Amino acid sequence: MKVINVKKIFPAKLDKIVEKRYGTRKDFVADYDNKFPHPKGVSIESLSKKWFAGSGLPTPQVIYNLSKLLNCDIDYLLTEQEEYKKEYKALSEFTNLSTTA
Repeated sequence: MKVINVKKIFPAKLDKIVEKRYGTRKDFVADYDNKFPHPKGVSIESLSKKWFAGSGLPTPQVIYNLSKLLNCDIDYLLTEQEEYKKEYKALSEFTNLSTTA
């Protein structure tokens, strides 16, 4: 089984998709803070600097929020998956079984 270095992959993937979706990290941080406000009013800015630098990883909840905000799969952010979103086919296409009972 291949070992994946998430601390190396995540910053590169995050940087790539943030640049594509927002253009700037500042716009990304503002949108994240707006859509997922911290209960104590703390900005994600200082944490995101660590993520981009590869010196820290977000919590599972924040990774989930990032995938929703950036419209990508969690797998894209944490693995070597190249597509932002995988397309899944219906099981019936593989089994030739009907989708009705």
